[in-house]
Amino acid sequence: MMKMIATLQILATMALSVSGFAPALRPHSTTTLQALSFNDNVLARSDLPGNFGFDPLHLAQTPQQLVTYRKAEMKHARLAMLAVIAIMWSDAHVVDTLGATPFVEGRVFPELLGASLGLPAALELYGERVEEDHQDDKSYFPGQLDLDPFHLYPAETTGQRRVQFAEIMIGRVCMMAAAARMTDMLLDAVTAAEPMEDLIVV
Repeated sequence: MMKMIATLQILATMALSVSGFAPALRPHSTTTLQALSFNDNVLARSDLPGNFGFDPLHLAQTPQQLVTYRKAEMKHARLAMLAVIAIMWSDAHVVDTLGATPFVEGRVFPELLGASLGLPAALELYGERVEEDHQDDKSYFPGQLDLDPFHLYPAETTGQRRVQFAEIMIGRVCMMAAAARMTDMLLDAVTAAEPMEDLIVV
């Protein structure tokens, strides 16, 4: 099982590298979207990076709903990217090697763990404020936070769409990788408590 997870993590890392250098995504034509989409009316009018016209459950009934789902997807994608990094650090025993286990487990400053719970709420409020500030800005995209301390975000539109496409694709791969790792941990816990052969009903 661990070999399978290691393989998934390697594939995820490879996908990150490829997606990061992927060419800028061009808006899909209406014909292409109609061939791929189960909800053509909304998706065909959207040029969001990473839009492949896939909505089998018809969740995005209006453009506003599509934007809401994209914002949620971006939040989960970014969280998954951080989670994958943390998972790889954990599997590599980096924290133990650095002797930082007591800090991570909250044995040194337990109040820091409680204070960290406020960080997601603060980011959520900040994101809503950014969206308010960009209500009339046509260049605003769902999930935009205006955080670019190293000035890496391109100034030209083509470069911006390329970065947005790379981010959403990397995030999707990381969401699958994180889900696979958590499934593996769950199965390990179940099989450790009860042998797998006892769980199989013949």
